[in-house]
Amino acid sequence: MLRIRIDDLKLFRRCLIGVILAAGGCVILRTINFAVLRSQLPGEIKSHEAALSVEREVGYKPGQPIIVEFLDFQCSPCRQLWPSAKDFRRIHPEIRWVLVNYPLPVHPDAFAAAVCFSIARRFGQGEAMAEHLMSDKVSLSTSSLNTDLARMGLKRLVGLPQAATFESQVLREVRLAKAIGVRGTPSLFVLSKTGVLTEIHSLDAAELFLK
Repeated sequence: MLRIRIDDLKLFRRCLIGVILAAGGCVILRTINFAVLRSQLPGEIKSHEAALSVEREVGYKPGQPIIVEFLDFQCSPCRQLWPSAKDFRRIHPEIRWVLVNYPLPVHPDAFAAAVCFSIARRFGQGEAMAEHLMSDKVSLSTSSLNTDLARMGLKRLVGLPQAATFESQVLREVRLAKAIGVRGTPSLFVLSKTGVLTEIHSLDAAELFLK
């Protein structure tokens, strides 16, 4: 009788271990599935505070959807994205596209290029300057950037004390990028008609949040 009970206990223990392992496997499987699903999501909604920060910087108006691109003019992926971004803007002229400087420390000429862009933007030539700076063979040296400004009829200010205001603007944009969690360039965000800020990982995802 005792032997039967011991056998029963062994069988019960084996069954119990099997149930525990099965349950653990289900938990692991669900965790993996959730991670995969999360990686496939088209965007990540940011906090209300982050949205307000971006709104103040880009001059947001309710009902006007905006795509905000944080970029570095010495960044190869930014240059690779540029043609697709141009096509998107051409197809969706109703959507405002805003470029925000985020020069990365690893790119020695990026900050000067950001200052150059900010100067051109202040005088209504930001789009033309961005187009030029995104060219593959453009030089981002201080002398070349000042030549680019002069070619547009603007003052040669890069690297001079008179550029302090524009340098401060670039630094403010960098602080904004860090505050909302920008980790690299290019980084794209959609500010919807209702003021919801969402980080997107492709231009295809943009249309889901702009409707």
